[in-house]
Amino acid sequence: MRDSDLIVLSCIAIGVAGVLGIDAIGYGHGMRVLGFPAFIGLAIVLLCGVQAWHRRRASRRNVGHAPASAGLRQTIRAGLAFLVVLPVVAVFGLVLGLPAFVAAYLKLRGEGWRVVAAAATIALAGAALFVFVFGVPQPKGLLAWP
Repeated sequence: MRDSDLIVLSCIAIGVAGVLGIDAIGYGHGMRVLGFPAFIGLAIVLLCGVQAWHRRRASRRNVGHAPASAGLRQTIRAGLAFLVVLPVVAVFGLVLGLPAFVAAYLKLRGEGWRVVAAAATIALAGAALFVFVFGVPQPKGLLAWP
């Protein structure tokens, strides 16, 4: 996993945490609905932080590491890639938009089709779980399903 992937995962987890906070205030959902995704988001942020800390320590030991400007460009690109998920979800809805974004992002990052299919399936299952099992309302997209 690249550093930019860690940043994108962290941004998504932080964004989800913000949306969960808004949901708790706006819709009044309690810990029964929001507890599990909040726990998963916190775990992802912590794991990404630990991974980034280990990489920083390892890069300090290595003499021939990439210049800081290359890392900054990669970080900015990763942050901008996260903003793409918003219009995709607005057009296709959460249940189709999130797996489509995950699949496109991973394929553009050079992952194989098996990894892309597995990650998109997991994203579809997670989005469907929230919409169909927990009954969390999703914003209606232009081509949304259901």
